[in-house]
This record gives sequence, C-alpha cells and structure tokens, in this order.
Amino acid sequence: MSSQQQAKVQLQVNDLDVHKELQDERMRDMEGIADDMEHIQEMSKDLNVQVHEDQKDLDKISVNIQEAEKSIDTGTEDLSSAADNMRAVRRKRCICAVIVIVIVIILGVVLYITLK
Repeated sequence: MSSQQQAKVQLQVNDLDVHKELQDERMRDMEGIADDMEHIQEMSKDLNVQVHEDQKDLDKISVNIQEAEKSIDTGTEDLSSAADNMRAVRRKRCICAVIVIVIVIILGVVLYITLK
C-alpha cells in the first residue's frame, strides 16, 4: 500500500472516529434532554399536587370567612336588639318609678287629710 493510500485510509478512519464521537455526543445530549424532560414532568406533577392542596386550604379559608361574615351580621342584629330591649326596660322602669311616686304622693295626701 502506498503512503497516499495509507493517508487516505487513515483520514477515513479519523473521519469515522469523528463521526462516532459526534454520534456519541448527540446520544449523550439526547439522553440528557430525556432526563431533563422527566425531571420537568416530575416537577409539573409535584406543582399540580401542591396547587390542589393549596386550593383546598383556600376553599377552607373562604368558607371560614363566609361563616365569620354571617356571625358578624348575627352579632350586629343581636346587639341592635339588645339595645332596643334596654331602652324598653329603662322606659318601663321610669314609668314604674313615676307610678310609685304618684302612689306615695296620693298616700301622703290621704294620710295628711285623714290625720289633720
């Protein structure tokens, strides 16, 4: 074999080695991409689970807020009713006090007239 043929064969062998290395590198890159895709898919599933768990918590908070609003409304109504009742009780006490005073005055006048 002549030196030119040997050089050609050597170039072909080197060329084959370069192609093999490129193929190996591409394969490693594809495997890396596949691993990254699996990792992204796993992260997506984890995020989805977390979102659903957080949504449950948010739903509970929303229900608690609605119940608190109802309790506040009920409390406001109860306070208003209690204030009205207190006014009525004061009015009745004043009327009773006036009646007692009138009775005492009448008794005093009757006793004054009878004892005189």
